[in-house]
Amino acid sequence: MILDNYFDVSASTLAHRVYNVLMKIDSVYKKEAQEIRLRINRPLSIVVRGENYFLSNDGSLAPFFPNNPFIIDRTMMEECYLAICSYSVHSHQEELAKGFITTEHGDRAGICGTAVKDGGGTMLYKDITSINLRV
Repeated sequence: MILDNYFDVSASTLAHRVYNVLMKIDSVYKKEAQEIRLRINRPLSIVVRGENYFLSNDGSLAPFFPNNPFIIDRTMMEECYLAICSYSVHSHQEELAKGFITTEHGDRAGICGTAVKDGGGTMLYKDITSINLRV
């Protein structure tokens, strides 16, 4: 699949299950998207022109909770976190200490979770609760 816009490229840094549903979104929304928001046990949402839209399993967006929402569970959140880190969390420790990761495509992803310092003073994140990916 050819990625021809910023949204598709940004979404490609996420886990496959999340990426696949994001690719169903109408291109009109993709062109105007500013942020992809993932929250544990909440519908995935997209910020378009400053407005928040919730994603359904079929790829449709609504300004209110849809009937069939695409819910981000803990496993999906962990998969997205690892994917954003290119499966090398330790190589992003300096950025993570500041609360974000810069993806391989140059997007910035804000990370929220439980921050813990290991014995060597390295900041680690566990129990990731949300990711905000700037498009």
